[in-house]
Amino acid sequence: MSGRVGTLPSSGAYHPARRRMPVGRAGSGPIAGAPDRELDGIRHVVLVMGREVDRAVTRSVCGLVDRDLEVCDGVIAQTTRLRALQRELRQLCLTAVLDPEPAPGGRREAVVLLHMAAELERIGDHCAEIARIGRELAGLPESGADHGLARMAEHCSEEVRQVLVAVEQRDLRRARARAVRDDRLEHLCRRLVEELAEGIDAEPGAARRAARVLAVARLLERIADRVVTVAEDLLLVDGGAVELTGLPADAATGR
Repeated sequence: MSGRVGTLPSSGAYHPARRRMPVGRAGSGPIAGAPDRELDGIRHVVLVMGREVDRAVTRSVCGLVDRDLEVCDGVIAQTTRLRALQRELRQLCLTAVLDPEPAPGGRREAVVLLHMAAELERIGDHCAEIARIGRELAGLPESGADHGLARMAEHCSEEVRQVLVAVEQRDLRRARARAVRDDRLEHLCRRLVEELAEGIDAEPGAARRAARVLAVARLLERIADRVVTVAEDLLLVDGGAVELTGLPADAATGR
């Protein structure tokens, strides 16, 4: 367990207990004539993917900082499950779009949720790349600059969790807060660059490690950018371009 990034999340798959899935490995068969349940299943797969990604962000940096190859390998392997969930979601969305009697706004919402899932899958890919770099860095001398990565990872994980809450609760106020790029991550990255530069001055042989650590920082920045995109996707269903079915009227207006 990492003492520098926090509690290491479980490597196992997230097992939701609240809802049953309408199709695929995640649950039961489709329910005929129930477009609302189909959309409910699509939303639920997105949340499952989000929770998988939340753990992957923390685990990837824990594996790198703690030089734990087993954790790194687990993050890399997790991308297989994310891709399987994405394929399942595409099928669910196709069913919703082709439904002759869809729920009000259901087709448009299915498209937005599919795009959210694509962003989450890409975050998973970024985490896997961080884990691969972690495997590479495990063979190099340790550097204190990894503490900067831990701070950045904590920030990214919190942003992922917050946007998941926004999606699950249809919380448009929270989504708006996530849809604005936060300067804190940029400041953390700048501080990390300064730490890396000082390390290179003291030990020129540390340049290779510094370059790889900086690559991880850029991947974390991309993760944060994709969180913004997910939040923007939720705002698309704010009674504007896309209608979010089942959303209370006062929440849709943001009042």
